[in-house]
Amino acid sequence: MTKIDVETVPVEDLIPHLDLYDPNHRKRLWEALDHARKSDCPVIKTDADNGYYVITRYDDLRAVANDPEIFSSAEPALRGVPVRMPPVSEDPPIHRDFRKILNPYFSTCVPRHESCSTGCSPRGGWRS
Repeated sequence: MTKIDVETVPVEDLIPHLDLYDPNHRKRLWEALDHARKSDCPVIKTDADNGYYVITRYDDLRAVANDPEIFSSAEPALRGVPVRMPPVSEDPPIHRDFRKILNPYFSTCVPRHESCSTGCSPRGGWRS
């Protein structure tokens, strides 16, 4: 990866070298993501960590997430993970099996005890 002065380089020159793990780059992360998202090229290809892509638009991210044939979740982290992290680290059909098990816990709020009911909103989920 090329060393650059993160604080003074134009955002266009920062993007090809954007490192999500570098604290100095994080200072300008949102600026870089916003610039890429609004540009003609909303997918960032960076040379950090031997190269990776950053998807900046919602519809593009949904397309990637819904196409496991091309975009696998087998390696869900840029720098690897020491243990499997289902369902994040799984592709279909195994991912679907984990989601069936986990979805009830992340869907509507059904309190099991009276003390829990104060944290539930009428439409499901949690209130702060």
